[in-house]
Parts: sequence; C-alpha cells; structure tokens
Amino acid sequence: MKGDVGPPGQCQCNVSEVIELRERLDELEQDLCLVGVKSGKVEDEDMTALSIFDDYYAAHEGRLDRTDGGGNCWQPPASAWRSPGEWLQVDLKTPTTMTGVVTQGRPDSSKWVTSFKIAFGNFTDHLKMIQDFDEEDVIFRGNRDRSSHVVNMFPNPVTARYFRLIVQTFHDFIALRLDYLTC
Repeated sequence: MKGDVGPPGQCQCNVSEVIELRERLDELEQDLCLVGVKSGKVEDEDMTALSIFDDYYAAHEGRLDRTDGGGNCWQPPASAWRSPGEWLQVDLKTPTTMTGVVTQGRPDSSKWVTSFKIAFGNFTDHLKMIQDFDEEDVIFRGNRDRSSHVVNMFPNPVTARYFRLIVQTFHDFIALRLDYLTC
C-alpha cells in the first residue's frame, strides 16, 4: 500500500486502498469457505425448489453472484411470489458440515428475501430446523438490497446431506441467490 510516512506508530495510508484490500480479503476468505453452489461444484440437478417460475428462474439459477444467463436467480411462479414457505434446497450427496449461509437478491430488480429459516437432514422427508439454544427455530435476517452478500452463521455447525432455505418474508417478490459456508 502506498502512503506518506508519518510519525512513528502512525500510518498515513490511502483509506480507499485499505477498504479495497479489506474487501478483497473478505471475498477471498468467503470463497475459500463456500460449499460449491456458486462455483458449480453443486450440480444443477442437485438444486431443487418447492416451485419455479419457469426454466429461466429454475432452482439452479439461485447461485450466489450469478449475473449471466438464465434468470440470474431462483424465483417461484407468479402465483407464489408472495407466499412465505417457498423453499430452495441443495443436495450435497453426502453429509457435509455447514456453518452458515450467504444470500443475495435478484441482480436486475428490487426483489429479495428478507428473512428465512434453514431446514437440514439426510432425508428430505425428515428435515429439522436450525434452532437456537432455547430450541426455537432460528429466523435468519435476509437481504436489504438486490446485490449485497448477507452472511448468517448457524448457532452451531450442522452436518447433513440436504439444506433447505425456507422463505419467511421478502421485499416485493421472492427472489434468491445463495451458497453455504463450510468454515
């Protein structure tokens, strides 16, 4: 980093360079911990949803940072756009330990999920909700805009094959991009 030499013990750094460096480090750290939804390691057929608008907004379009091709996000059909309880599920094929989830909204429109729950398990007909220390279902805070990454850490690491994000509230209509964290 460039900067003028200041008095001993003080740095006169370019603040914008410091902020940029921190953002790059945050992105690098986050990329190292992502399970593989964003990268495509999780294959298209391993992402499912309760419902989809059409193939353009299919479950596999709900990949974190997706901005090219397709609908750029998962979105349920118009009849369910305003229906809490819609869900997007990832099948990791084998039990995997997760520590959190990263979400985004629809990149080209002001639509996003504002709160959600996470269910997990090794069989889709026997999923449990992530709960807090009082054994209450955790309601995670979602997005407040279309593109920011919102990171939610689980109260404890969770090991399972299936992870299902269940929409509770949303801004305008339900639209989502995500990936899960392994560290």
